[in-house]
Amino acid sequence: MKSHYFLKKVEYQPHLLKVVLTVSDITSDTLNVRLSAWRPGRYELANYAKNIVHFEAEDVRKNTLNWKKTARNTWEIDSKSFSEIKITYTYYCQQLDAGACWIDDNLFYINPVNCLMYAENPNSGPCAISLNIDSNWNIAWNLEQKQGVYIAESWEKLADSPLLVAPKLTHLKYSVHQTNFHIWCWNAVNLDAEKIIQDFSAFTEHQLKLFGDFPFKAFHFLCLFPDYKHYHGVEHLESTVIVLGPTEEVSTTLYTEFLGVSSHELFHTWNVKTIRPIEMQPYNYQKENYSELGFVYEGFTTYYGDLMLFRSQTLDTDQYFDEVNTYLLRHSLTEGASNYAVSQSSFDTWVDGYVMGTPNRKSSIYIEGALNAFILDLEIRKSTQNNCSLDTLMQILYQDFGKKEIGYNRKDLEKILVDITQKEWSNHFDCLIYSPTRLENQLNDSLAYIGCTLETHDTVSSIERFLGVKFNPLKKGEVLTFSPNSPAAKNGISNGCVILKIDDMPIQDFEISSSKSYSITYKDGIQRVITNDIFIDVNERFYRYFTLRKSDNPTSTQKENYYKWSGNPF
Repeated sequence: MKSHYFLKKVEYQPHLLKVVLTVSDITSDTLNVRLSAWRPGRYELANYAKNIVHFEAEDVRKNTLNWKKTARNTWEIDSKSFSEIKITYTYYCQQLDAGACWIDDNLFYINPVNCLMYAENPNSGPCAISLNIDSNWNIAWNLEQKQGVYIAESWEKLADSPLLVAPKLTHLKYSVHQTNFHIWCWNAVNLDAEKIIQDFSAFTEHQLKLFGDFPFKAFHFLCLFPDYKHYHGVEHLESTVIVLGPTEEVSTTLYTEFLGVSSHELFHTWNVKTIRPIEMQPYNYQKENYSELGFVYEGFTTYYGDLMLFRSQTLDTDQYFDEVNTYLLRHSLTEGASNYAVSQSSFDTWVDGYVMGTPNRKSSIYIEGALNAFILDLEIRKSTQNNCSLDTLMQILYQDFGKKEIGYNRKDLEKILVDITQKEWSNHFDCLIYSPTRLENQLNDSLAYIGCTLETHDTVSSIERFLGVKFNPLKKGEVLTFSPNSPAAKNGISNGCVILKIDDMPIQDFEISSSKSYSITYKDGIQRVITNDIFIDVNERFYRYFTLRKSDNPTSTQKENYYKWSGNPF
């Protein structure tokens, strides 16, 4: 079965994409065409079908064919006696982030996994794509063009190939180990091309050095810089989409974020696009791909994305430590890790997605996974006198699983670790990854190996510190989250409540300094104003956070370990 897609913007209709899908070599009496139920890189179900505005099917003589929907994202067409069918539909493209679609008079940007249907199954045959685009517009795409038509060997390859077209794109290029890398920038302002190429080349070089080779012939960074605040990146087989703004800050205050998200997404080329958990080898595009291994495919990638910048000296020590401190701060601000293992949180991205959800229920696979990666890296080094590391685990996963398109599981991870360290790791996994736990004590113990330590800090606000809440920085007095064992929680104060005053004083003017009962007035979630007397013990503190720093008197061995870990002098 073959598929040909014709794509164009619908004239005089804002944000509408017209798709004409011609399916040939049909041999069945009915043809099912489907939209994906989710997109790789976002491990939750989506509802792309809500963006379908119009749908019709016809034979080669333009006779209308009968069809019906059999599921929210499946259309069944009567194809009896027809070997070729033409399907026409329109898709609404008005979401400008790294995982969606946007079309207007200045930008034609689509993620095919969202909007292009496939016939029967994702690998049912090759796909050809024709674009009706102004000839003066620039096209950034990883697919090859042959005689004016773009070719993908399957819908799955097409789905993982985002397309960026615009009247003007800044195009930067560099090569590492005979692999060509392209950086395409839309709405760029005052980019320092020489510095970008230098920094991207540096972290790319270190990632290739870790794995030994690159899985593909070329790679494309598709970068959109809107005029408003935004931060998002999504990995693909041979490309990534990065949306970062506001554009005028990309070269200044957001430059570290630009490097960080780019390094993270490039590392995904190996870790999850090539090295995949067994539940995703191959992907099932029509239902959940449950996995407890998000701490590897997202957490390890978060850890390595920044570590590669540090090893390549693209980030200096202070900048790298600031990035780790961001993980530590986010770790400190959630009680979910005490309630839900990071493995459970991975499984449950499919349950409640990427929103905060029920207070203190779960943790972040990115943050808890990154801290677990840091611990595991140092513990492997400690066990092998620096002869092996987390790098070794990733290399073996790439060679023995990724390249062979074999999915890995927990037992595979533990077996590799036993082989390279000659010690058991099941207790480590049980305690730190597959059970609810706080990681700071274990992390502090592991950091001693490289002459570093965690420093404990109290939150600046005495109300947050002693009442046990964190406030929304964008709305005065609104509780963003709370500690489940705090005075606030014991007295009914939870997410969304707005604390109005304490002892008849506005909260911004009040400091809690002694142990006693305080009169607290707050508005609850259904707008009732409530006043309670709450006893606060200033010896009990909440939302302490941690920062990474070098030890004051490191030994020569610790300094050597630090260098072997980071590639930087202590």
